[in-house]
Amino acid sequence: MHAPTGSIAFVSMGHYPSGFRVGGISNVMAGWAQALTRHYEVHVVAVYDTVPDDLDRAFATHAHRLAGVRKHAVGSPAEAAEVVAGIDLVSLHQEAHWLPHLPRAGLMMHNPPCFAPGRVWPPADTAGALRAAIAGAPSRQACSRWLAGLIEAEVDRPVDVVTPFVAAEFVEQPRVGKGRHLVWAGRLVANKGLADAATAAGRLGVELLVTDVTPGVVDPDTADFRDRLRRLPGVRLVPPPSSPAEMAGLFAAASAVVLPSVGEPFGMVSIEAQASGTRTVVYDDAGLPETVGPAAVAVRVGDLDALTGAVRDALDAPDVPDADRARIAERFGLDRSVRALLRSLGADPDPVGASGPARSSGGAR
Repeated sequence: MHAPTGSIAFVSMGHYPSGFRVGGISNVMAGWAQALTRHYEVHVVAVYDTVPDDLDRAFATHAHRLAGVRKHAVGSPAEAAEVVAGIDLVSLHQEAHWLPHLPRAGLMMHNPPCFAPGRVWPPADTAGALRAAIAGAPSRQACSRWLAGLIEAEVDRPVDVVTPFVAAEFVEQPRVGKGRHLVWAGRLVANKGLADAATAAGRLGVELLVTDVTPGVVDPDTADFRDRLRRLPGVRLVPPPSSPAEMAGLFAAASAVVLPSVGEPFGMVSIEAQASGTRTVVYDDAGLPETVGPAAVAVRVGDLDALTGAVRDALDAPDVPDADRARIAERFGLDRSVRALLRSLGADPDPVGASGPARSSGGAR
């Protein structure tokens, strides 16, 4: 056990019923927190509209990764500022409008606003804070497009690429017998490409399993998608996985994972599916091409013939070789990701020494 050499806090919105959900930003932050406990006193601060009564339940999804991490649930960014006062490094995730309360924070934009059409960016009252706070984004494309949208804020420093990592549950997922079906996983919103995935599945006469990774988020678009899903032949809505291991098992049992998203700043599903041993088809847009490895292919946005053809090839292809899974695991390793995070915050990345991908106490299923 190493004695802490400093302190770090991760601050994010806690609006999901489970606090930290399965997938996306939550997986990444929990894995970073776990790795950094070796050398830092680590805090995770979730800001809720309604603070949960049961702190353990709020963070239960990632309890195995957050062991040894100091967890805080607060009701406002001002309260978060009180918690992180005196902490050496503060990593603020996504909520740029909180910067007036957290002026020392490094801002990590997992989903830069330039990917959301119609949003005004930067907000007039945070432009000055942004100049000092920009830390990183998850892909080269996200960084370049974000910078292009921030010219009016007179940004005078680069945005670091802090690539997410693939967790051990996916890397260590055992091979299982594959059914002849497809999987789509994500938020039930239009840009995630569910309609195109369903079209390709229908053309090929195979079932498409759909899992919503944010089941607690209720908005008109999501409700509309759920209603439409119930009427689509060959599409089945399956319960959201309760852990990364369950998600890995869902991916591993599929013939292919389809993610025809547009405006995707990175694409966690893509690297997780490939690491699980499943071929993946994505659109050649935004950050997704940066996730393509030996087991994935990118096709032109909106080209349903190309999408269908790529999915057909994936259905008929042999199993993904172990060597290809290992390449994805190495390319998107935890150690590399944590070092990039620390570098983006102006800290020394050398003391990290994460020996492998973040994992649960029970390993893969």
